[in-house]
Formats: sequence, structure tokens, C-alpha cells
Amino acid sequence: MRPRRGTATTKVVTVDVRAADTAWAVKGTKVTVALPGGKTVAGTVSRVGTDATAAQPSGEGGQGDDAATGTDTATVPVTVTVARQTALGSLEATPVDVRHTVETRKDVLTVPVAALLALAEGGYGLETVDGTHTAIVAVRTGLFADGWVEVSGSGISAGQRVGIPG
Repeated sequence: MRPRRGTATTKVVTVDVRAADTAWAVKGTKVTVALPGGKTVAGTVSRVGTDATAAQPSGEGGQGDDAATGTDTATVPVTVTVARQTALGSLEATPVDVRHTVETRKDVLTVPVAALLALAEGGYGLETVDGTHTAIVAVRTGLFADGWVEVSGSGISAGQRVGIPG
């Protein structure tokens, strides 16, 4: 009887990405994998599928976003490798989120998106609050992410309070 050699198992994360949203998914792209319990681990896209698959219709009548073609629900499998395998623990299969940061800006002013006001002359403004005095100040917007927006303009500065309509 010969001893058997074991094979190492490398765990990977496979996510189905909407076919219309795969521009970021390129081999070598760095991502963050959010695991159950709030932990995150770095990952790298190692494979991007070449065939899109339409989701199966669900519910009575089988009507999806585009029941005739399935184009609105078509997905492409993207495989992500995780170098720090121990971070995955004993998990074999579990729901995760894969996040890819397109752009990062540092030292900018941000406000909740809900604070933006559409100005009659076009563009956006904020209601600044100073005690009992309020004023509408025009701002330029930058990146939007997670319910926040980057703003700049001559009438806004760090630490200023802004109103939120509602």
C-alpha cells in the first residue's frame, strides 16, 4: 500500500456580476471581500467568465426584468482569489460582498446626498445653517459613494452645518 499525497485546497470567491457592470472586472484587479460578521479580506480578480447567463424567471408567470431576452438579469461569473486563506476560516460557501474601489479622493468635503438642493439656475446647492440663520450656497459636486457626495465651492468649508430637506 502506498501512502496517498493530499492536495491543498485553495478557496476562491465566485460572484455573479451583472453583464452590464463588468467593466471593472479585469484579471489582476484588486478588490475587498466582505465576509459574514463584518470582517474584510483583500482579493484579486483571477478569472472573468466569457459567457453571460440569464437568470431563470421566478414567480408565477415567469416574468423577469426582460422576460423575452433576459438581458437585464444576465450575469458573468467573476473569480476572486484570496491570498490570506486563513481569513476565510472554515467557510466552504457563504454569501459575501465583493467591493471594487474605482477612485478615492482624500481631504475633500462631503455631505449626505440628501442635503443637495437642485437650483433653479441649474446645478446644486446646500442650505448652510449658522445658529438661526440659513443661506443657500451653490456647490460643485464630485464623487458620489455610499449616500455621500463630495462638494466644493466658495461658500462652504469644513465644519459648517448643512440642512437636510424633509
